[in-house]
Amino acid sequence: MLKLMFKLLLVTGTFVTLLQADSRVEQALQQQTNYTISGSFSPYDFAPKGDNNPFDWAYTSASGTVYQLRGVAPTPKSVFGWKVVNTQSSAPRPAAPTWYMFQLNGDVDGDGSLRFDWVLVLASGNKAAYKLVGVRENGTFKYSEKLNIDYKIVGNTVQTAPSGTFSTADTQPENNDSVEENATDAVCITLPQEPVGQKLLLRDTKYYTGGSSRYFDIVHTLTSRDAGTTVTTEYRSGESNKVETVVTNFTTNGNYKDITKRILERTGLSSKTTTYSPYWREPFHEVCENQTWNFRVDMTTSGETTSENVAYSIVALHETKTVAGGTFDTIHIKYVSDSVTRHQWIDTTNGILIAEEIYRPDNSLQRSLEFLSQL
Repeated sequence: MLKLMFKLLLVTGTFVTLLQADSRVEQALQQQTNYTISGSFSPYDFAPKGDNNPFDWAYTSASGTVYQLRGVAPTPKSVFGWKVVNTQSSAPRPAAPTWYMFQLNGDVDGDGSLRFDWVLVLASGNKAAYKLVGVRENGTFKYSEKLNIDYKIVGNTVQTAPSGTFSTADTQPENNDSVEENATDAVCITLPQEPVGQKLLLRDTKYYTGGSSRYFDIVHTLTSRDAGTTVTTEYRSGESNKVETVVTNFTTNGNYKDITKRILERTGLSSKTTTYSPYWREPFHEVCENQTWNFRVDMTTSGETTSENVAYSIVALHETKTVAGGTFDTIHIKYVSDSVTRHQWIDTTNGILIAEEIYRPDNSLQRSLEFLSQL
């Protein structure tokens, strides 16, 4: 069935391109790598009951949050119409998983985006693995041919390897249409961009060993974007005559921005430049629940170079965060380096910074930022 549908839907050139992408995906998966399970899909008869809706699937994330596929009308920013299911109500929790899903390590298919770099595997019974390819005009999802790999489920991971490594059971499920029509992508949203010119009043608090602290009220303004962003920070209390400007140079790489240089200019002091080799990588276009990425970077300032191992993760896409300036729906981003652990909460509506916490290696709080108001 899959072969016939691909022949009908794809012109020859596109089909060859997809086969090449499948080959790259298979090569990556055949290196016997552990992938963390992002979530699972279970059949669930959402209302109206008994309508055999192809979107009657519940997605349970690794953190335990349950989503209904097409629970709300899709939008350009949320094509899958995710809706959080209140499992604390009388509604039963989804059945045992039918499919597990995990994210590939980077843009493996080479399409310049991470949107479709996800693989689904059957949770039990006959083994079958498919990579997400795209979305049809009617909203259902397109998948690759069955991938020529083997795998086994170990705890919260999927271990992949060449066919026959773990078991001889490697046949497709009898009803292949269930993969083609009902499975879906990860929970992803567009990362909103902070408005240029918007002035934010933030409280910047520094914490010292021994329990003391000191805060400054600052005005944060993004004054330019594109390949070189400029952020101006004006101190409103404590050091009212102090102004800092940070110019960041970066290039875009799919859903990431790779920062190569930051220039700090401060009132009454000479500028300070930090270069990053090969880059410091941050999210830019789209973020997905349980998304992770790692890199090692050399940072050079005033002729001195230090190296850091950095691990980023998207902790949550819709985390409620309450600060002095109100309660917000946020994206929770975290990174851990050799020197600090940083948490950031970004407003899902307009991309402004709601809160930030920086911890030392001993897990003591070093600094925090808190949104107070827009000016």
